[in-house]
Amino acid sequence: MSFEWNKHALLYEALCLCCVTAGLYGYLYMRVTDLHEGITVLQEERAVLQANLNAARIAEATLVEADRHYNELLKHVVEQENPTAFLAHLEEINVVPGVTVDVANLTDQARGDSGSRELLAVLDVFGTWEGVTNALQMIEILPYISAIDRVALNQTTIEGGVGWRASVTIRLLLQ
Repeated sequence: MSFEWNKHALLYEALCLCCVTAGLYGYLYMRVTDLHEGITVLQEERAVLQANLNAARIAEATLVEADRHYNELLKHVVEQENPTAFLAHLEEINVVPGVTVDVANLTDQARGDSGSRELLAVLDVFGTWEGVTNALQMIEILPYISAIDRVALNQTTIEGGVGWRASVTIRLLLQ
């Protein structure tokens, strides 16, 4: 009987040991599965963060490029507080032989519904036909965002001879 009993006890102990081992394996399996899911979530979050970082780098590069273009654009806009650079360009036109350019009027005004401002410049150009046409060409290629609004050409007498007078109205974008 002791052999039978030992056999049953041994079988019982083996069965208990198998149950405990199966329970531990089950616990470890669940724990590993949870860890794997956690790792998967972290990898997905890392991928999203990497995509956001790449987007931020692209946005930063775009802003730098836009800033460069904005600064380049500002070179072609008359400063509202100080239009001396524009006036200096007009003085360069006075160098054209046979012509004089006078600024008859400068007016700062609102530009449509955009809320921006524009400078309305009225220029009087006097001189020979060739001088006036050369001056008009130089006015047309001024390095500013502008539009020639109106040009009036009249023949006139200057210094005892026949000459030409052009009244030119230009709209210039103000900064």
